[in-house]
Amino acid sequence: MHATSRDSRSTLPAAVVYSSTVLPIGRVWMARTARVVVRICLRSRTRNAFVSSVRGLLRGAEFAPRSDDSVLEEVERQLRQYFHGTRQEFSLPVDLFALTPFQRRVLEATAQIPFGKVVPYGAIAGAIGSPAACRAVGNALGSNPVPILIPCHRIVATGGRIGGFTGGLRLKRKLLEVEGVVL
Repeated sequence: MHATSRDSRSTLPAAVVYSSTVLPIGRVWMARTARVVVRICLRSRTRNAFVSSVRGLLRGAEFAPRSDDSVLEEVERQLRQYFHGTRQEFSLPVDLFALTPFQRRVLEATAQIPFGKVVPYGAIAGAIGSPAACRAVGNALGSNPVPILIPCHRIVATGGRIGGFTGGLRLKRKLLEVEGVVL
């Protein structure tokens, strides 16, 4: 995963290309701008719900559904490899432009957690130089625009308790099981 950051006031690209696929966890929606992944959505049930959620991040952008997009095909390929146990790291460029500097630091630290490992919220807070910010770390993880690619499911509560997950605890457990982690 290669994170790129730019000022949220930057000019947005003319189009957001998006598609969906069905994976072992259900329907997953993906979006990109230029050649950079900007959104992976594990919860939207419909195209309209997904487009609406992305519109909130990318005000003013035009949306174009595509089923034959090479970038999104690569996202799907790597996600399928992950679920089949043949991929442990992603090599996809992602853009964290819509996030605050604090949220970016949290997600960049989270991206460093290896496959099959879990760390507590406090470890991330310490890694970014804000050891007392455990709750803020949890909130920042909830704004992760590219779950799985940035593995926020690998963050747990103190003592190894599962903690929270925007996609729901059942999904978090499933993702951890894919990686051989059982809580």
